[in-house]
Amino acid sequence: MEARSAAPPAAVTPRPADIGAEVGVPPSSAAAGTRRRAVARPQLLTRAQEYAYIRGDMRRLIIIAGALLVLMIVLLFFLD
Repeated sequence: MEARSAAPPAAVTPRPADIGAEVGVPPSSAAAGTRRRAVARPQLLTRAQEYAYIRGDMRRLIIIAGALLVLMIVLLFFLD
């Protein structure tokens, strides 16, 4: 992750602010302040925290799948 953030950015299509700079238009103060990219720092989780996230996600998926199954059965009775 750190190696990726240290590497120079890949070629990107020019933004309107960049095109204006080529023509000779001075950049606005808001555009000049947003040129630096924010770097995402990975968060270190313990094994217990990671498994808690996984259990929460699985519980959410089971609830959504159950609700969709019930909805499909109800629709089957109404549409049949």
